Amino acid sequence: MAPDLFMNTVYTILAMVVLTELLVFISVKIAAARFQWLITPESKRPHLPKKVVEHFFNKSFDPELGWAPKAGSSGQDITELGVKTYHIDEKGRRLSSAYSDMPSKIAVFGDSFSFGRLVNDDETWPYALSKLVKSYVPNYSVGGYGLDQALLRLKREIKTLDSKIILMCVVPETIARIHSYWRHYFEYGNTLAFKPRFAIEKDGLKLYELFIKDQESFKKIEENEEFIQQVDYFYKYKFLENILCFPYLYRLWKTRRQNFPILKQVIIGLITGQSDKYRKKAFKQVLRNNAKYTAEMYNDENAKLLFSRLVDEFVDLCREHDKKPVLVLTPQPVDMERFNSGFSDYSEFIAQLSEKVEVCDLTSLFVGNKNVAEWYLEGELGPHLSVKGNNEVAKFIFNNAI
Repeated sequence: MAPDLFMNTVYTILAMVVLTELLVFISVKIAAARFQWLITPESKRPHLPKKVVEHFFNKSFDPELGWAPKAGSSGQDITELGVKTYHIDEKGRRLSSAYSDMPSKIAVFGDSFSFGRLVNDDETWPYALSKLVKSYVPNYSVGGYGLDQALLRLKREIKTLDSKIILMCVVPETIARIHSYWRHYFEYGNTLAFKPRFAIEKDGLKLYELFIKDQESFKKIEENEEFIQQVDYFYKYKFLENILCFPYLYRLWKTRRQNFPILKQVIIGLITGQSDKYRKKAFKQVLRNNAKYTAEMYNDENAKLLFSRLVDEFVDLCREHDKKPVLVLTPQPVDMERFNSGFSDYSEFIAQLSEKVEVCDLTSLFVGNKNVAEWYLEGELGPHLSVKGNNEVAKFIFNNAI
């Protein structure tokens, strides 16, 4: 090849690389500004508007748990079936009118699937369960909680409970949630969600208390950055791995299984003017990505050990107060998608837990059911149980765990 032709070829290749790099850079910047799950170097230190912080403190902040609904508050969820409303009673529980003037046999602690997101107060499964047992079932569940936060709330409430059965309800993703300290590192963009975190220390557990104490604490995140990053498992093993930065073309290729499907959907939505439609598709890919991380943790002995130790704490706490502990596992649609594809990510570990605590694994209820799609409902926070799904769950728990 003649020298001039060779150099022209080199220049052409370089120009194509530079243009492609520029195109990816622009695409990432535009998409990341519209979809929080695409992260860039700026995501390490996100801007937290003062009004947003004030709203969080007034509506949800809890100095011990990170967040919890305020007594007497209410809220709405936008679902595919319209607007659904939830109310919080004077003790910070999901409002329930069923047998509320009677003593309680069962109390529920857990996450959004037992709280009952996307349905009204009288459509949750704890409400349906109260009808079956003909007794009041207080619902202390909180959206986004892992087993650790739910356990800490139980410790706070247990002396006041007359309930003899404690249902601790979690999704399989709880094994990831218990390793988070700043949820932003696992759920990108969830920047207000700081939480306490347990860690294994010798033969026991060490509690890293909440870093955020007041509104001013949010201004000191950068000062405490090193500590936060050390305590949170996902900063190193997820957040840093998925940042899109220079060289953008290389980083997009390296993270192609995580980021490329998301970026593609967001960009298609912008080009076609159907942002909402393709944003939903991108979010489904996010849920699949997170499910893969969760699955990996069920193959990690240290991750499983922390989960197991927290279950031990739950069992010991209940026995100390003469309560019966029951662990309830609720699969999300993405868990069922993986299960039906041949991945049994958590089954073996949950079977091992059943040797130390009674387990009500709802996976067995959902697997193979032809109508299971009707048991979930789509919303802005992702899919949760529908009215039909909640009723089926209540019957299953009543027949198998009460």
